[in-house]
Amino acid sequence: MSFSCVVMWNCAAASGAMLDATQEMITLGLCNVVGSFLRSMPISGSFTRSAVNNASGVRTPFGGLYTGIMVILALSLLTPYFYFIPKATLSSVIICAVLFMVEIGMVKPMWKSNKRDLVPGFLTLIACLAIGVELGIVIGVAVDIAFLLYFNARPGVQVERFQCSSGGPEYVLVTPSAGLLFPAVDFVREAVSKAGAEEVDVVVLNCRHVTRADFTASQGIQSLLQDLKRQDKQVVFHNLRPSVAKILSPTEKLRTSNSDVELEQLLKGLKYQAANESSKEYTKLEMAEVSTGQDNVQLQPSTEQNDTRF
Repeated sequence: MSFSCVVMWNCAAASGAMLDATQEMITLGLCNVVGSFLRSMPISGSFTRSAVNNASGVRTPFGGLYTGIMVILALSLLTPYFYFIPKATLSSVIICAVLFMVEIGMVKPMWKSNKRDLVPGFLTLIACLAIGVELGIVIGVAVDIAFLLYFNARPGVQVERFQCSSGGPEYVLVTPSAGLLFPAVDFVREAVSKAGAEEVDVVVLNCRHVTRADFTASQGIQSLLQDLKRQDKQVVFHNLRPSVAKILSPTEKLRTSNSDVELEQLLKGLKYQAANESSKEYTKLEMAEVSTGQDNVQLQPSTEQNDTRF
């Protein structure tokens, strides 16, 4: 099926047509499901016939009728002579059919743009030659999936330090370049924790690129909020989508802002709130010191009186 899709893609690209590979796979899957109830052999598209038709200039379904007639005549009249066809001839037909799939000219642009994309291709080629086509393709797909998972688990995280222009506090802006999904949660959490270790009171998580999240991300964000709260740090989620906010914190409402102006106002309010809390704590300490002094004054006369009696 994979060979058939590759051939179809190349044929469609050569003719400038559009191809929906999903529709082709659904068609082949339904044919195999229905055929299984009739004891049919596994059905797959003939990529050799498709390649030959494309090279011959076939443009309409009438080519299939012509091919079917030739197959019926060959089976009825030429079957005894198929035995004498050498296997090398059949191999040459397959090689000629898939030869255009090898795009050597793509190696140089890929080398200049992104050398990493060449690794799965060369590993697949070596594995196919050394082990076999089936295992070689599986190894190539596995290597490509490993690359995708690695880079999804290590998204870019930009950390910047800003000072509010309207008299607000200094804050750290953390901007991840991808969504908060299972592979990247720990990496983003570690980056935000390191940013929160700086001498600032507010950490702003810019969720501009965060379009999706999952339950693991929700657990990671809750743990991150608890860690920063123990450090007396405030966390603000900037440009957070409502759908993502419901996933990250389904029970507790997050502190969010949707624009730069709203962020400035929110940070200014946090600064005033922190100042009021610190003044209240200072007042409580003064009152505690005054009450302690009064207790000491009340205790001194009783001590002198006891000494006189003695």
